[in-house]
Amino acid sequence: MRYQKGKSYKDSRVEGGMLVVSMTITDSALMDWIFSGEQSEISIGFMSDIVEQRGTYQGG
Repeated sequence: MRYQKGKSYKDSRVEGGMLVVSMTITDSALMDWIFSGEQSEISIGFMSDIVEQRGTYQGG
């Protein structure tokens, strides 16, 4: 695929006040840039308001 650089998964979670999600990067140039340490954070493509509270999601 011409524009695809990787994919993200549905395991988003809060760690240390940050929203975190697992990703697979498939573009070697992007991998090099990430591992260079030049950028420490990336956007996962949306904004959210995090509400930390106990409970269950969809009965789970």
